[in-house]
Amino acid sequence: MLNVKYPMRLITAAVFAGAASIHAGSAIAASLKGEDITVYSGVVMAKDLFDDAGEHANVPLFLAPDIGSTGQISAKRVATEAYNIGLYDVRLDGIETVTVHRPSRPVTREDITLELREAVSGALKSGVDFEITTSSIPALTHADPRADKPLAIDGFRLVDNARRFEATVRIATYDGETPFAVRGAIEEMRTIAVLTRNLQRDEIVAPGDVIEKRVAASSVRAGSVTSIDGLAGKAVVRNLAANSTLREQDVTEPLLVRANDPVAITYSIPGLLLTAQGRAVDSGAKNAVISVRNLQSDRIIRGRVSERGEVIVDVRKPLFATDARSSLEEVQ
Repeated sequence: MLNVKYPMRLITAAVFAGAASIHAGSAIAASLKGEDITVYSGVVMAKDLFDDAGEHANVPLFLAPDIGSTGQISAKRVATEAYNIGLYDVRLDGIETVTVHRPSRPVTREDITLELREAVSGALKSGVDFEITTSSIPALTHADPRADKPLAIDGFRLVDNARRFEATVRIATYDGETPFAVRGAIEEMRTIAVLTRNLQRDEIVAPGDVIEKRVAASSVRAGSVTSIDGLAGKAVVRNLAANSTLREQDVTEPLLVRANDPVAITYSIPGLLLTAQGRAVDSGAKNAVISVRNLQSDRIIRGRVSERGEVIVDVRKPLFATDARSSLEEVQ
């Protein structure tokens, strides 16, 4: 009785009755090849199971397992069927069960899609990010494992201004080459920056506050931020909701000085540094040039924001006595 995971279907005695009667008169000795047998056709023949099958070699005994599966049968049952075709003297050599493998090289939908992607990539401009969608592709096809190239793409061409493609897929199966036509669409993709949480106006962007997301290029609005590089440390200029797309005008350098904030003014004179207390007239980020009021002289001057609450006024003239007195008067 068959003990199988994927049943090997016994060919009925009636099918091969003629073959058995032809060879019934010639008894020869044959040895079972082993416990594991591999076949590549739809039937298991005597030569697949036995050494020295002689004129009985091409006589079928059983239907093979389905492609890509394995079946088992008792050695005694094999001997019985061998006897029926004229192999009367069979040596089992202690084998109790014979396992028959019918191997395949599985070709999946993912395998075919990958080959199509490579074809599209080779046809498009270098560096273009894209995704493809295709017409119906078989989920699984069993290719002949002996084939040098079980899967091939032929006749590939771009159509509709490179928005679509056509190709022929060829799979080398046990029954020969199996071709089928494939059509697909090409969607250019872009990366955008998306917020992971709500951010309030003037809040500083932390590394985990924004992630990159691939989307169809056709859905990307002008001015969208396409990389998260350099965003950490920037400030948002308005309230932003989680999962929203970040735009270039949504972020800026954080303000280190705000209008009416007290500031420390440093006068940088070659060979001398002078400091004074002041109040910001404008707001500014790092390195921004703003107006500040010197509280000692009550004069408004222009300086560069260096750190939070600090402004530098550069005096680039050579240090002469008159320049020094002028600068000192400004501080005083």
